[in-house]
Formats: sequence, structure tokens, C-alpha cells
Amino acid sequence: MPNTPLPAPPRPAGASRAAPTEDDREHAAARLAAAFADDALTLDQFEERVAAVYRVASVAELEALTADLTDESPPLSPSRTSRARRGVTAASRPAGAVTDTVPAHDRRFAILANLEHHSMAVVPRQLALAAVFGNVEIDLRNAKFGAGETEIHVRALFGHIAVTLPAGTRVDQQASGILGSVECPPSPWSLPRRDAPVVRLTGHALLGAVEVRYAEPSALVDRGLAGLFPRVDRPRGRS
Repeated sequence: MPNTPLPAPPRPAGASRAAPTEDDREHAAARLAAAFADDALTLDQFEERVAAVYRVASVAELEALTADLTDESPPLSPSRTSRARRGVTAASRPAGAVTDTVPAHDRRFAILANLEHHSMAVVPRQLALAAVFGNVEIDLRNAKFGAGETEIHVRALFGHIAVTLPAGTRVDQQASGILGSVECPPSPWSLPRRDAPVVRLTGHALLGAVEVRYAEPSALVDRGLAGLFPRVDRPRGRS
């Protein structure tokens, strides 16, 4: 995965007793942040270990902070998996929905970084988005959704996540804010449509923000009528 920190190069014998360099500490902090974004660490564990990264005096102590972490990202919890895979009858499937080629899960994250104007062709059953001291903006207005419910799981830690959905998407907002905000503001395009995707938003914003935006219908854009109504699918403070 492009944002996953690369493994540290092998060290010569005796190097573990040396004092870690700034690069060593930054590499360890990045691995911990990636593990937190993957739900492999709790918030308390993440905060405790990051604080220790800048306190330990040897490479061996630093490596011990990430020794139990793997490079593979765990899937979402089984309870969320079973709910996300529930189907619906053919009569209520979204128009143009993909039924056979939808990935089970995928993730996008930014750690001390910025991931803007990112789009996807097909939305997985479970899409995990994480921003740790960073910014993630993903545009799904033209993406294909699977039949049934799609879960978008967000984790914003001192970060910002913005998701643009097709007009009329039915959103079941279950995410929470902890000294942060989760916003699904109403707009002319937020009224649910029977043929639109169904999205369940889970996760939390801790000292951060999550925004759900609704794109204007393509018919308006094609006819040059975009912008006649208040827009909520543009990043704040941008033209």
C-alpha cells in the first residue's frame, strides 16, 4: 500500500545499543500511526507509544515499541463485515450497481500528509478512511456501489476527512465526535432516492472533523446549471 511505511534497513551488529536518530524516531512514529489507522492499536496505546518514541534512549527500546506490529492491515471487525455484506432484493438495488466485482474492503489514509481529490471507480463493501494529523478528501460521485449497504469507516485524529457522495445517497450516520465534529449537512441533493446507494457511516472524529457532502446531479452539470443552489461538496475555504 502506498502510504504504508517501508521496513527499516538491516542494522549492523551492536547498533541496537546506539541512540536512535531522528529518522529512526520518525519511522517508528509513522509505523505506529499506520497501525492506529488500521485499528491495530487503541487510542491509549497509540498515544503512550508515540510519547515513548521521543523518550527512549536506544534503538533496541525504540524497536520494542513496534515489535508486535505486522505489515498487514487487519480487516474490519466481523460484526461490521456481516452487516456490510447484507444484500437487498433486486427491486431495491441501486441503478447500475455492481454486484459481482465489488472488493470486500479497502482503505485510504493520510498520516502527516494530504490526500486530496482522490476518487474510486468501484467502492468496496467496507471502505476505511483515516486521517492522522492529515487531510483526506475522496470523491465518490461517479463511483459504482454494490447492491445493499456499503460501510464507510472513518477515523480522524487531529485530521480532516471529506467524502463526496452521489446525489440522493441514503446515509445512516453512526459515527461519533469526541471533541470533534461529524457533519452530514442537508442540501438540495441530500434527499434520499430509491435508486441511490445506501451508505452506513461509522467511526469517530477525535479532535478532528468528518464531512459528508452530496454532489450535484450530473444532469445539472451537463446543462450548465451547476451552482444555482448552495454547494456542500466543495472543500471549505477553496474556490
